[in-house]
Amino acid sequence: MQQASAVSGIESSYDPYLENLVAYVERYKQNRSAKLAWHMTWAYQQDYDHVKFDSYGRDQQRMYSAIVSVVQNKIASTGKFSIIIPSGTAIQNVRSSFIGDNLTRDGFHLEKKLGRYVAGLSCFCALTGDRIDNITYRPDVEKIPLSYLPMIKYAVQRGIYTPYQVADMSDFAPV
Repeated sequence: MQQASAVSGIESSYDPYLENLVAYVERYKQNRSAKLAWHMTWAYQQDYDHVKFDSYGRDQQRMYSAIVSVVQNKIASTGKFSIIIPSGTAIQNVRSSFIGDNLTRDGFHLEKKLGRYVAGLSCFCALTGDRIDNITYRPDVEKIPLSYLPMIKYAVQRGIYTPYQVADMSDFAPV
C-alpha cells in the first residue's frame, strides 16, 4: 500500500481511510499468511512548480521529513505492516550524490530509467530480503553506467537499513 504522493506527508490524510483499508484487506485476503507492505513515496524535486507542492512550502527536505514522520508515526507504529519499502529514502540518498536532484521526469514521477531503477531495487530488497551486491543488470547502460552501480547499491542498501535517515553520499564519484 501507499498514500498518494501529494498527501503522503500529511498525517490527517490517512484517517480514517488507512485503518478501514487495512481492516478490509485483512478481512478478505485469500492467503491468511500474506503480509502487508508499505511503500514510502519520495519527496518532489526541489524545483517542482505545482500547487501539490504548496503543502510543504515547496521544500523538498520538508516534504521528505514529513513523509518519514508519517511513516514512523502512522504506519510502522501500528504493527500492521511487516515491510516498509523505503523508496523515498533511497531516492533522497541518490539525490545527495553526484547525480543530484535529477530523478524525476516532471517533478514528481520518477524518471523512467535511473529513478525507477533505484525504486525497483528498493522494492526488491525490501520484499525479498535479498542483497543486491551482485546485481549488474541496468535497464539502460548509457543512462546508468556501470560506474554508477556502487553508489546506487549503497543508496538503496542504506535506505533499507536506515529507512528514516538520509545518507551523505557526497563522497561518491563515478569510478
